[in-house]
Amino acid sequence: MNTMRFISRRFELLALFFLALGVSAGVQAIDIIAFNKAELAKHNEYRRLSGVPPLTYSSILAAIAQKYAELMVKTNSFQHSGAANIGENLYSCTVTPNGECLVPGAATEAWYSEIEEYDFASPGFNPRTGHYTQVVWKATIMVGCGYAITSTSKNNTSISYVVCNYSPPGNYVDYFSGNVLRPNE
Repeated sequence: MNTMRFISRRFELLALFFLALGVSAGVQAIDIIAFNKAELAKHNEYRRLSGVPPLTYSSILAAIAQKYAELMVKTNSFQHSGAANIGENLYSCTVTPNGECLVPGAATEAWYSEIEEYDFASPGFNPRTGHYTQVVWKATIMVGCGYAITSTSKNNTSISYVVCNYSPPGNYVDYFSGNVLRPNE
């Protein structure tokens, strides 16, 4: 009986620990540091193609992004946070048993793929290319990302949410030509 109380107390403490972190039971944990490293590396790989400076990691932006990704899981919503003075890219995908959307850097790859729609001859904002332009925005210097995934459903799938926050933000009207440069390669 004493062993059962010990085990029960351990589970209570573990639940309190996750509650204190703000992680709900519906949010699965991942290695957020490795996730941020992968997204940062992918951002900088694409920025290098356009000859713009690499981004640095911001733990503050990552913490804000993580909280918002978890909120999207809790509320089952996919919309921008509306946070002031922060650029924001969102990504979501359905995770199947083979986990194809969990590839490190997948969110940044999806955002960068919008380059195919961007008109370098007439630079400016386009809702179909806003993720791409934020990834490569020359004046942006920091990024931090968050990731959350719903619990697995009956059909063995779940939804993953990725949020990347940027500072200073990009996509300012009249500043595209100096901040979104044509890739060299």
